Amino acid sequence: NGEQPEAARVRYRIKDYTFLHQMTIDNPFIENDVVNDSTIDLNSSRGFLEPNLHSLVAFPLVVGGQWIGAIFGQSLARVSLTTDDTRQIGALIDQASTVAQNLRLIDQTQQALSETETLYAIISKLNAAQDYDTILQAVSDYTILDQADQSLVMCTFDRMFGRGQVPEWAIPISYRSRH
Repeated sequence: NGEQPEAARVRYRIKDYTFLHQMTIDNPFIENDVVNDSTIDLNSSRGFLEPNLHSLVAFPLVVGGQWIGAIFGQSLARVSLTTDDTRQIGALIDQASTVAQNLRLIDQTQQALSETETLYAIISKLNAAQDYDTILQAVSDYTILDQADQSLVMCTFDRMFGRGQVPEWAIPISYRSRH
């Protein structure tokens, strides 16, 4: 249906899911009967694990010797994987790992590009500023400080701050309010 399940929209703390500690970079976690496995606390795993879960597998996503994630398989029926099944799935997971890492790198590149474009826009606006109000407007436009119910005040000091010097006065030179 194209809609992400709840599990795909939240983050999970690894330490809260003790069964994940049984998986290693070289070996998947495979449990055919989670109901009778004392290492899996089904109550604390709600949201991550399906209700009425019976079988669970977790294959590590590894690229270049780095463990970047995992693919989890859950079944309401008891599923037993053979050695051949595990080997075939592992081969596919290896390829999936590379593709997943490439997508992560593309996402990181897009994020960096977006941040660079925003920084360029801010710098351009600041460099073109002819007055203090334009400087404060640029700071406001490109930061969290542009939210409602906030105000910004730009001040100068009557003397430099630092090197043992403390100014006596802060003099407002521009003000912006979003109240």
